[in-house]
Amino acid sequence: MVEDTEVIQFVTKSLLNDAGFSVDIASTGEEAVEMFEPGKYGLIYMDLGLPKMTGYETAKAIRSKEKSKNEKNITPIVALTGHGAVDVQAFCGEAGMQGILSKPLSRDQAEQVWEFYVKHIDIHVPGLTVLASATSIKSDENSLDIPATAKLVGSQAVADKLVSEFIKDLKKQFLSDLKVFITEHKYEELRFLLHKMLGSLVYVKAPKLQKKIIDLQTEVHNSHEISQDVYSDIEQEVLQIIKCYQKIEEKLHC
Repeated sequence: MVEDTEVIQFVTKSLLNDAGFSVDIASTGEEAVEMFEPGKYGLIYMDLGLPKMTGYETAKAIRSKEKSKNEKNITPIVALTGHGAVDVQAFCGEAGMQGILSKPLSRDQAEQVWEFYVKHIDIHVPGLTVLASATSIKSDENSLDIPATAKLVGSQAVADKLVSEFIKDLKKQFLSDLKVFITEHKYEELRFLLHKMLGSLVYVKAPKLQKKIIDLQTEVHNSHEISQDVYSDIEQEVLQIIKCYQKIEEKLHC
């Protein structure tokens, strides 16, 4: 567990110990990276608001350490945050984390998170936002995955309605707003537009577009200048999603 507040360290470690888990605590990101070795831990709980080295930076450093040692089985990292999941999920995904939970962590959640990420039991964990992190998205995945959307929301009819409204928004507003905000350097408006889009992509599974939006949001967050090439790249993927949806409506594969 990576956490800098002593009270939260004590309470959360006691809760996890009572549930039967062995816990090591890192008070800083630097300490967490030094302690981490591939295969040493089954799961990592990551505070985001750490001093100096943030939780995002710590997760990236852990992923780099795994990569440097050619570790294929990554250790799941679950963010523990006082913020809303939607507000931070893009940055957590980009950093290579697998999930987000709001504080405080409960014993039931701890046991279920372990079953979900470590034992790979397909269960619903209340309060958990499951992330398809940017590092785990494969380039050969479909542009639009309606079956995955239906599985997530539990209803084909609801999924069809969600995707239909999503496509309407893409056609009507998203690209035009995106182009204006990038061209005119309206980055506050751009940040809100990307935030809204990622909220939709929590439910509508379009993994290639999700990765591009996360990458762009990271650039905006880091105050980088945004080029027109970025717009063109996202535009191409949006048009591919629309084309894919049209094929699905015609009962063809995309």
